[in-house]
Amino acid sequence: RIALYGAVLFIFFGSILLYQVYLSYALTGQIRATHGRYFYPVMPALLLSMSIAIMRMRLPALVVAVFTALLACMELETYLLQAIPFFHGGAL
Repeated sequence: RIALYGAVLFIFFGSILLYQVYLSYALTGQIRATHGRYFYPVMPALLLSMSIAIMRMRLPALVVAVFTALLACMELETYLLQAIPFFHGGAL
């Protein structure tokens, strides 16, 4: 049941965020506020529901570890190639 709550929270807050980003884009012509800090209040419920769903799917530990490592690599790549150069003036 909690896995369903996490999906509902994600869809609810994700649709609100998408709508607000679209309104901002329609007004300014630039995409702004696309970072995920708005999900921080609901992140614990999302992580809990995702972990319960993954446990119920009975995936092998290796598959879960590979996907976790890929997510960590993608996050690191985003910071190294996009966020840090942006704050140092190297990106638009």
